[in-house]
Amino acid sequence: MGAVIHVGEAELQSVLEYEGNPMPLGFMFEQATERDLSELATWFQGDKLTATPADSIVELTWRTWVLQLAGWTMLLDTGLGNDKTREHPIDFCDHLHTPYLARLAALGVTPADVDAVVCTHLHFDHVGWNTTLSGGRWVPTFPNARYLLPTADLAHYASADADHVTFPSFVDSVRPVMEQGMVDPIGTATPPLEYNGVEMTFQPVPGHSPGSTMVRIVSGGQRISFIGDLMHHPIQLVDPDLSLGIEENPCLSAQHRRRFLTQVADTSELVAPAHFPGSGIGRVVTSPSGRGYAWVPAS
Repeated sequence: MGAVIHVGEAELQSVLEYEGNPMPLGFMFEQATERDLSELATWFQGDKLTATPADSIVELTWRTWVLQLAGWTMLLDTGLGNDKTREHPIDFCDHLHTPYLARLAALGVTPADVDAVVCTHLHFDHVGWNTTLSGGRWVPTFPNARYLLPTADLAHYASADADHVTFPSFVDSVRPVMEQGMVDPIGTATPPLEYNGVEMTFQPVPGHSPGSTMVRIVSGGQRISFIGDLMHHPIQLVDPDLSLGIEENPCLSAQHRRRFLTQVADTSELVAPAHFPGSGIGRVVTSPSGRGYAWVPAS
């Protein structure tokens, strides 16, 4: 949890669920060069960088963004979840027991208060708290919410053949809310939503997953984009062509990332990636080095 950030009339906070280093930088970004690391060290002193990409230590975070407006509450991405079986290579989050709901309550939000849940994509680490274990069954955590989930991912991950890592989380964290009729699919044809003067638009940015979606909020002339895993780490600002090797389409992901960074660089638009260290929210500026971009954390 951190300070409240105002976006027009809306209030934004976050619930930190987990932070750590399940993936060394060299595993995440096999193509990272010495120059990438050098420039990263210049602008992001929080990382404990070593001489080579393979053994550099980086910290990632898993959080949920909590957007509130006049009694209306929306959650963006629901993290890893508790009590869920996660096997190699994602066993770092196997059967977690975190005080996530208590942290949400500390913001004054109970599960029944949540009106909408948006998942930017349906990987295991963005859907976990969609459901909780009750009486041996997975049930919706937020009983009064509509779950806005990307159409393309709903189709893709429903099959074990598509992605054997993601399929178990689809079964325990997505399928139960579908079976309760609580899902509103979002995709290329989804029109902007408006609530009390706040506009929300959904822009597909496939690559990391087939349905990866960026959510942009506009209120009072201010803008913020929740970009999910369009970027995982600030090194991708230094070199936007770097994509995770595990992405469905790394080249397409890099294409969308470059386009987005060009759009928001040196503007007042706030950017909220899913896994950046620190406060996790900031602005993008052109790097003084002339190569890539730099990150300015929001105060």
